[in-house]
Order: sequence, then structure tokens, then C-alpha cells
Amino acid sequence: MRLHSYRILFLLFTVFPFCTIGAQSAPPQGFNYQAVARDASGVEMANHTFNAVKVDILDGTSTVVYSETFTSVTTNAFGLMNFVIGPGTPITTGIFSAINWGSSVHSLRVSVDDGAGFVVMGTPQLWSVPYALYATNSPVGPAGATGPTGPTGINGATGPTGIGLTGPTGARGTTGTTGPTGVTGPTGIGLTGATGATGVTGIPGPTGIGLTGPTGPTGATGTVSNAWALIGNAGTNRNVNFIGTSDNQPAIFKANGNEGLRIDSTGNVGIGHKTFSARLSLFGNASYTKPLLGIYDSVGRNTTLLQMIASGGGNGIDILQNKGGLGLNLLSSTTNASAAHIELTSASNPDNAIEGVTSGGGNAVMATTTGTGSAGVFQINSPTSAAPALTAGTNGTGHAADFTGTVNIIGSTNKLNRSQTGGANVVPIAYGNVTSAGVINPGSSPNFTVAHTGTGSYTITITGEAFAYDKYTTIATLNVTGLFGFVTVNASGTNLLIQTASIAGLAADEPFTFLVFKP
Repeated sequence: MRLHSYRILFLLFTVFPFCTIGAQSAPPQGFNYQAVARDASGVEMANHTFNAVKVDILDGTSTVVYSETFTSVTTNAFGLMNFVIGPGTPITTGIFSAINWGSSVHSLRVSVDDGAGFVVMGTPQLWSVPYALYATNSPVGPAGATGPTGPTGINGATGPTGIGLTGPTGARGTTGTTGPTGVTGPTGIGLTGATGATGVTGIPGPTGIGLTGPTGPTGATGTVSNAWALIGNAGTNRNVNFIGTSDNQPAIFKANGNEGLRIDSTGNVGIGHKTFSARLSLFGNASYTKPLLGIYDSVGRNTTLLQMIASGGGNGIDILQNKGGLGLNLLSSTTNASAAHIELTSASNPDNAIEGVTSGGGNAVMATTTGTGSAGVFQINSPTSAAPALTAGTNGTGHAADFTGTVNIIGSTNKLNRSQTGGANVVPIAYGNVTSAGVINPGSSPNFTVAHTGTGSYTITITGEAFAYDKYTTIATLNVTGLFGFVTVNASGTNLLIQTASIAGLAADEPFTFLVFKP
């Protein structure tokens, strides 16, 4: 149970360290402290153990002259805690026996820790205890010898008037002689007791018996209301019951005074503007940065979100971009990386799945990438091995396809051919310009190495290829001026072997170029 509030039942101080009783014995260095702990509802906290209790003795109400703690303080069956202040565990401030009790009014500040740190319970003023009261009336001891008269000291300055707090009213003692009326103490604060439980409900009395009165006359027929109920209407006729206008005025729907939707006199619907000609028109403004239309399905469903069908031969969708932004921007979801941005499927073979037409100087389709990854800007996959992945044709004299930049064919088995050459690859798989010392000149393909294995003998290894002179087509020429020599092509294991010779037919180191096609 977390301690929220306490009420101090009583304090009992029995010993002050400076008290004396004749000359019988030294006064005890401490005094008793007792208090009853109650919870926020005013119920005694019986047999409850607090983590710690901290005691501060203050000179006046602010300056701490002594502090000590008591750990694991446990109340008894009545919620009463008691311990002796003085022999506890000092913290860092003061020594109990060195407290100057006569310097001014002293106060006692008590704090408890029930698991949430120390909470101050109050700072009452300390009052006289039996030892101190006894000291005022104790027997006078024998007079000592009179000492020599000392010099007269200088008169000190008058000290400030002391300030003390009025303490709580003490317990009522035996009735004595009537003394002067004391100062009225402060009003005490206590918690209101809990509300008692509700009493048991009494037994219901018997049902009264009486005669039913006569039926009253039928009231007049009420007028028919044209208002629509907020809980729905029944028995409506769509030809005569509707929400809208019956004259040549638009129907306008507002929320918080702002127009949200308008239906014009022809039945066209507009959201965001007042003049429109489309059957459904959405319009934003300069400060509106959110999408004009959002279509979402529930997570996990496999359904068509938007379908547009033009039955009369018109376009299913037209996108006109008047500014520099994108007319259509498709973004794939990061949670489903395998989803396609766009998929175009033809219902039957004669139909075009996609058709790009341009009447000006621009491109019908343009794809651009700024990244350095391996993904293609535009990729077309054939559904079957027999079908072409891409077919380009022209009805006029123009080109079926124009490419600006490098056309790269990836993979050792991919080819570029035409019907006249059959399955032969019309793009070389390797080409190079080699010096007489076997050094590869710039401008050569990067997929081969050269080893100068002897006079006029050069072994060429093509990456990923097993060369065979009777299966690969190779063209080789000498790069010499003046008298020509000879060059031959052969195979050395799975490598290309090129041999060069002089005009006399003798082996000689000569520069050469070569070109290899793979069928």
C-alpha cells in the first residue's frame, strides 16, 4: 500500500539532553517519539513497515542543526510507531549532544519513506518535557566560594526580537487554578470519514388494483412533415422523396460552414470547386498537399481497387499534366517489394496491351534512371520461350526502334540476330587491338586476356567462353604498314590462338586486331 497521507495522533517527549535532576545522574541523551499512522481514508496502518523515517531538528523553522534516520520502522496493531530520537543513525548534520537548546525555539520535522521517497509529515514546535520542567523548580545546590570580580565587559548590542511558531494544543491536564486566557491555536485539519454502506432495499409492496379508465377521443390528424429524420426514413419513394433542390440551383453540402460537395443542376458532382463540367470533378488549391483521391482496400484482400471502362470507344482514362510534375506516378510498397508498379494485360490477341502515340516532337514513352544499380529502366519478359519479349513494327518509312546510347546484351547465352542470319549472333562477343608485345590497347572489350607465348604466338582467353575454331567465327587482321604479313586463327585448348608471320612466311611478332562472333 502506498502511503499518501498521515495524521499524527500524539507526540510524547520524555527527555531533553540538557535537563538535570539534582545531582543524582546525567540526563538521557534523547527523547521518545510516538505517532499513529493513518492512510488516506483515515484508517490506522496496523503492523505496517516503513522503509525509513527521517528526523530533522531545526533551530527555528528553517536551519537544520541535527538529522538522523531510522530504517524499517514498524507500527503495532493500533498503527502506533515509537522510537527514541537521539541515538538513531546520524546523517551528516550535527551532533545531538551539541544542540544548543537555549539558543532559540526549536522545531521537529518528520519525514517517512514508504517506497516513493521521503514525504514530510509536518514541522511542529518542540515544547518543554518533564526533565526541563523539573529543572525550573529543582533544589538549589550549596553556594560555591565567591570568585574575584572580573572587569566590567562592554555592553553588547541589543539582539533582534525572537520569532516563534505557535505549537499544537497539548493534552488536557488536571484542573488547576484559572489562569489567563491563552492565545487561540490554529484550527486542526482532519479527514472526513468514509460514507457508510447503503441499507438493504425494502420488500416491494403489493400492486394496486384499479379500474381502467375510458378511452379518450381520437385526436386530429397531424400535418405531414417534409423533414428527413436523423435516424432514417421509411416508406420513401425515390421519385418524390429526395434530398436536394427542385429548381435550377445546385445542391450544396457544408461542414463547419465550409463547402465540401456540390451537385449542379445537371447532376454533375464537384468536390473543392464551384464550376465544373466533368461527371465527377476533384479540385485542390495551392496550399493543399494531400492526394485528391485515395482508394484503399483492407489489408490482405486481392481485389481491383479502381476499374474504368469506356464502352463507347472513348479513353478509359486521360491524364493531362499542365505543370512540371508527373502525370502518373506509381510507387511500389516497401512492405511488398515483389508487387508490380503497373501491369497491362490484353483481353485477346488482336488488342494492344499498351499503345504509345505522339503527334509532336516528344517521346511517346521515355524511361530514365539516375541510379547505379543492376535494375533495368524498362524490362519486358516473354511469358513463353517461343513468344518474342518485344515486337516493334512500323507502318511508314520511319524506324521501328531508335536507341540513343549503348545497347547492352547481358549474359553469355543472349544474342542479337535477324532472320537472314538464322541463329548467328550479329554482335561480337569479344574484340581487341593488341600490340606486337601482347599488350591490349584501349578500345578493346574488357572480357579477355592475352598471353605472348612465343614469337608470333598469342593465346587469348575469353571470359566465360570455351573457344572452338570450328564453332566460333573469328576475323583477324595485322595492323602493319608497307609490306603485309600473314595471320592465322586456331584453337589452343579452349582458348583462341592467333599466330602472326612476316611477308616471307616466317613467324614474327606483329600487332593485330580480332573480332569473335558466337553462333
